[in-house]
Amino acid sequence: MTTFRMSTYQSPVLGLIQIPIARVVLASPRGPLPITFLIDSGADLTVISHNIGVVLGWRLEPDDESVPMRGITGQESCILRQLTLRIGSTQLQARVAWAQSN
Repeated sequence: MTTFRMSTYQSPVLGLIQIPIARVVLASPRGPLPITFLIDSGADLTVISHNIGVVLGWRLEPDDESVPMRGITGQESCILRQLTLRIGSTQLQARVAWAQSN
């Protein structure tokens, strides 16, 4: 079982809350990219920001299909991609959604 540390966040609506976060290392052509992810156990798919995708070397390809992703904050156009990542000692291939705006 994997456990995650909690981070304290000041919500403008709920006040002080605890959110689960994980240190994740993404594989990129420039080498490992360590980043902190919010753990959303109810999400169907992880959304990668547009800027992180650019840092990973992702570019729009002619055959890319934009798919709408809906969440609590609204809708975002995304491109589905595969990403190699590591959480702790576990490495895996993950299907992620690359946001097309920041």
